[in-house]
Amino acid sequence: MLKFQHLRVKSLIFVFRYEDTQMQAMNEKLYTLTDVLRILNIPRHKIHYLFDSRKLKKEAFFKMPNGHIIYRESDIQKIREVLFEVQAK
Repeated sequence: MLKFQHLRVKSLIFVFRYEDTQMQAMNEKLYTLTDVLRILNIPRHKIHYLFDSRKLKKEAFFKMPNGHIIYRESDIQKIREVLFEVQAK
């Protein structure tokens, strides 16, 4: 059964639907790319490098119908771990 959820990200309101099994994931706070860059204190090109080199897969992140990727707190932790692995090499 599909349900509709309204999320407020910055000043925009997005409407999307999700399966009942994804309800717990939707309780997390959501962030835009700009928010993630500010939290991690990294330039935009670093996160694009992680996606281009397939160290992060875009399919693993929630994509809005307008094409924007919305990041959860768990996604930010995943990005932080991958950044640490890349810097350690």
